[in-house]
Amino acid sequence: MVLQDFFLIFQHDVNFFVDKTILRKKYLELIKIYQNSHEQNKLSLIHNAYKILNDDELRIEYFLKLWGLINHDGSSEVKLSNAFLMEMMDLNDEILTGNESAIQQTQNLLDENLKNIFQLFQKELSEETKKEIAQKYFERKYLKRLLNA
Repeated sequence: MVLQDFFLIFQHDVNFFVDKTILRKKYLELIKIYQNSHEQNKLSLIHNAYKILNDDELRIEYFLKLWGLINHDGSSEVKLSNAFLMEMMDLNDEILTGNESAIQQTQNLLDENLKNIFQLFQKELSEETKKEIAQKYFERKYLKRLLNA
């Protein structure tokens, strides 16, 4: 399965940081063009592309798929470190007991994680940096599961 180039659909440079105002404007233009056509697949593609490019977390995942660090089925070769997993086990125990400070700590870790990912996207995107982004992405997914458990 080939991954669609959502940036091409919106005639936007391939860049993690998108101008959401321009993106929305282009989205509305495209919807207006295709709304009365019989090209439901095109409309569906435009909606999906907008949804992904407009959402920071979905856009992170999209880039990881573009780079081949996440497979189309969501699987990946990226492994979380043992140190991270041990820290999360302790944090999970605290969350399960209803410890409000552990819940707040997890939320703070999530916020810090997203900032770290944004900072990594500002660097030169070497293979090492891309892998570091993937690592942070999967740590973020793990932290979100802790909060939602």
